[in-house]
Amino acid sequence: MRTPFKLTLVAAALAAGCAVSPEATQRLEEARSTYRSVAADPAVQRYAQPELQSAGGALSDAERMAAEGSDSETVQHNAYLAERRALIAQRTAQARQAEAEASAAREEHRRAQIEAREREAATAREAQQQAEAAPREAETR
Repeated sequence: MRTPFKLTLVAAALAAGCAVSPEATQRLEEARSTYRSVAADPAVQRYAQPELQSAGGALSDAERMAAEGSDSETVQHNAYLAERRALIAQRTAQARQAEAEASAAREEHRRAQIEAREREAATAREAQQQAEAAPREAETR
């Protein structure tokens, strides 16, 4: 009578350890991989920290649920959310980086225009000074 009880305990322990389906485990691993990849991107570190933190929180939730033996659908869903949030962080970083680059290009263009106007003004002043000096030179001859 004791042997079946021990087998039941072992079976229950194994079942509890395997409460998450292989699909949920796979989805969780994909989310981890995506998160690690996105988190390693310097643009994400610079331009999308809040979004990356959100993804990290979602991944932590999914991992906690898997460790607690939550149902597979819930683990898969939360792993999916973590992966999507990581990709959102990546896209957000790309958009913000592009905005920053466009802003820098506009500023450079503005500076170039100012320099060109200053050169034109200097050339015009020089031409005017030469024009004013020409009659004086002619008088002195």
